[in-house]
Amino acid sequence: MQGRGRFWIGWPEDEPATKVWVQHVMGETDTTLDDQLHLRTAWQRAQIPEIAESPYIRRVLDFADAFDLYLFHELATGSLDETLKAGDVEAGDVEAVEHNVRAALETLHDLGYVHSDVREDNVLQVDGVWKLSDLGGSVRVGEEVRWFQRDLQYRHPSIEEGTRAETTFDWYAFSAMVDNLA
Repeated sequence: MQGRGRFWIGWPEDEPATKVWVQHVMGETDTTLDDQLHLRTAWQRAQIPEIAESPYIRRVLDFADAFDLYLFHELATGSLDETLKAGDVEAGDVEAVEHNVRAALETLHDLGYVHSDVREDNVLQVDGVWKLSDLGGSVRVGEEVRWFQRDLQYRHPSIEEGTRAETTFDWYAFSAMVDNLA
């Protein structure tokens, strides 16, 4: 493994090294407890068969929990955010992003989950397919929202401390993201 800061490149034994990205969180300190919860939640959601089998949700391949935490993801070649900043978004990309993220959200919502962090940074390209990523902030519909969108552009106006999660929160963020593609 090669590392830089809190993020590492590595791989589970049964996957080719060129196909895996590893997210690493240091051991238990006050500053990383939220990161640990985020990674553990992402791993738990990834174990749900309908999520693991979705072609439009980035797969989590493995999880290692020692003193440090490691989450092994499918390797992405870039994010929608990076593509937008580079000015490389084509009409086919816009249609694919809209279709794929909508399908990913429908899968999550059908299972009773709210993603809670739909934005360009969390739409990644894996083997040429745009996929929704980062389920670490996801919550059950009706549960208290524990994570707020930092960027107000994506945050539903009714979200405040103690708000119960609704699927409309994801659709609001999705709509804002799609507007950015135009």
